[in-house]
Amino acid sequence: MRLGNYFKRRYPNRVIWFADFRDRSFDIAHVVAKFICFKYLTKRILTLTDGILVVTKQMLETYQRICGQKVFFLPNGYDGQFSLRIDSQRQKESLKIVYTGSFCPKTREIAWFIHALLKLKQKQDSVCSKLKFIYAGKDFAYVQRLFERFSLLDLLENHGFVSRDEALNVQNNADLLLLIAYTGDDPKEGSSMRTGKVYEYLATGKPILTIAPKNWEMREELESDGVSRVFERSESEEIANYIAWFFKERRQIDLKRREEVVRPYLYENLSKRLEEIIETVSRKVKSHP
Repeated sequence: MRLGNYFKRRYPNRVIWFADFRDRSFDIAHVVAKFICFKYLTKRILTLTDGILVVTKQMLETYQRICGQKVFFLPNGYDGQFSLRIDSQRQKESLKIVYTGSFCPKTREIAWFIHALLKLKQKQDSVCSKLKFIYAGKDFAYVQRLFERFSLLDLLENHGFVSRDEALNVQNNADLLLLIAYTGDDPKEGSSMRTGKVYEYLATGKPILTIAPKNWEMREELESDGVSRVFERSESEEIANYIAWFFKERRQIDLKRREEVVRPYLYENLSKRLEEIIETVSRKVKSHP
């Protein structure tokens, strides 16, 4: 920031300064960052910037309130292969629910999903004898302990820590992908959580079961395929009912709608969007010598 200020002050018409925020610099979960002085400091530091890039819609609104219209929404995205297709080989006699990735204490916790599996067991639903929860990631020991504690080891297939290619292969063999966006105590913070896993999952032709706050900003996009659903962490009964429904119905997602959702998040299209933003800001800087 200091270098940006220095060069912008020295060469105001020759330097175009962008500030890029992956996370908010104020009003976040950390106690110190909640002090109102951080908001004013952010505004002061960004006075000379020509453009500000943010990765969530909530951040867009937050930064526009203190910095005006020079704030642009440019989210993270997906840099892998993109080929949506109907899964014609899906086996109806089993149900594979897959989660690949890590967990984070207090903000991204699998225990809420396990509560839903317990509900299914209590209902003695026939899906339980057909269901496998498949995990691949660095927290394999933690997942193993949790499933053992709740006597659900018969539902677990633990692949452990695997390569990215192996993890993608596990996802491709799923019937349903589990996404845990946020399970913490601050719905305001959680409503804008967009992990890279969101875009990776969207780029598949798979339905997605998400645990996130009620006002999660990607809810509409995710549910627009007609099958994927978003639930709050406390809705274990509803999650259990959804799993049972999905097992019986086996509905395919609306691939056309999913493609419309995914395309703006592909790196190629995000690069074009960044180019447009740079050109827009450059014209504005040149027109105000």
